[in-house]
Amino acid sequence: MLSPFLRAIAQLYDPHLRRVLWTSLGGGLALVVTLGLGIIGLLAVTRFVASDWLETLIDMAGALTTLVLFVTLFPALVSIISGLLLEEVARAVEARHYPDLPPARTQSVGETVMTVTSFSTIIVAVNLLAFPLYLLPIINILVFLTINSYLLGREYFELVALRRMKPEEVRRLRIKYRARVMYAGFVISVFASIPLLNLMLPPFGAAFMIHIFERLRQESKFV
Repeated sequence: MLSPFLRAIAQLYDPHLRRVLWTSLGGGLALVVTLGLGIIGLLAVTRFVASDWLETLIDMAGALTTLVLFVTLFPALVSIISGLLLEEVARAVEARHYPDLPPARTQSVGETVMTVTSFSTIIVAVNLLAFPLYLLPIINILVFLTINSYLLGREYFELVALRRMKPEEVRRLRIKYRARVMYAGFVISVFASIPLLNLMLPPFGAAFMIHIFERLRQESKFV
């Protein structure tokens, strides 16, 4: 895992990856702020109880919960956007490290959108279900890493692999190396949990997983 990790880190300076980074972050932030302000505004104009001080307390609790919720979901929202820009990252990584590869399998816009939306919906749904546990100290870290090691590993692996293989082939390869795919997801999850570094998660995750995928594909002789 060290070599793919270092290669992915080194390529974050590539202008193609930086463009994907800023586009994903800008779009994700705009979405979070818009939805967050909308919910907070709705709380402000909605009265739940007759008592003024209790109503204020409810509004403050709602605003705080909304903030925590959207901070938790921010990586998933960014992943939706970055997934649509995966091709630019993949081409840059392959041009630098795998120049002898044939052209990638052509994917329609509809297929890409459906794949990204499906994975992102699963990530959002599972993290929403686990949200109460995220409020518990120490346990929240373990839950976050366990859930997202699996989800992010699977998401990035399949997004990358589907460029080169058919869906049924991708599934077989992922199941065969499921432990290593989850370990790669753990690396991505740890990266995602480090302040500032997590801002570079989308291009890093894609670049890192391309190296993992190519290594597993060569080992399995599934080229």
